[in-house]
Amino acid sequence: NVRGELGFFLAGQERYGEAEQVYRSALAIEPELTRPATGWRSLLLARLGSVYRDQARYADAERLLREAVELDEADGQIQVRSLGQRLIELASILRRENRYAETEAILLRALALELPESDRASALNSLGLVYSANGRNETAETVLKDALAIRTRILPANSYLVVETIANLATVDESKGQYAEAEVKFRHVLQVVDALGLSQSSNAALYSAFLAH
Repeated sequence: NVRGELGFFLAGQERYGEAEQVYRSALAIEPELTRPATGWRSLLLARLGSVYRDQARYADAERLLREAVELDEADGQIQVRSLGQRLIELASILRRENRYAETEAILLRALALELPESDRASALNSLGLVYSANGRNETAETVLKDALAIRTRILPANSYLVVETIANLATVDESKGQYAEAEVKFRHVLQVVDALGLSQSSNAALYSAFLAH
């Protein structure tokens, strides 16, 4: 557990090489434990996969997430929440490779599970991005508004996840030619980001989205 948490900390600091070493060490030790835990191995695989994803090592990330999904599927209802999270994480990798049909199918599969509201909102947010990328703006807007409704209900208004969805809605507004609405949303997002002092990568991502439009 300590290795897993250390890896998570290092990844959060964008120290990806160190995080990878820690996760690999934890994965190597896990089968030797007296009582190996399928759920813990699935989590380690997913976290290492996220490290690869953030370095654009998509093939490696996909391989690990698919292994994690298989582990959770083998445990059936015991790992239903974990399965939903792994499917959402796998979809995020495929979406970055513009594999939209596969991404949509995986997200719809995740949404068919009994997900906690936070995971359901994440899946809806990602699905909205897929629809937006495919030019299905009306559907994207509907799905993103559903995600935003959940996130604003369960999270603070200045949460990064809330403003992330608002930024995605702003992109849809821009695609529909609703420039005034898009600008209002983007300026709100940037105001919150500046106030929160988010990580450099998160800040840069939202600034880039704003400046691109």
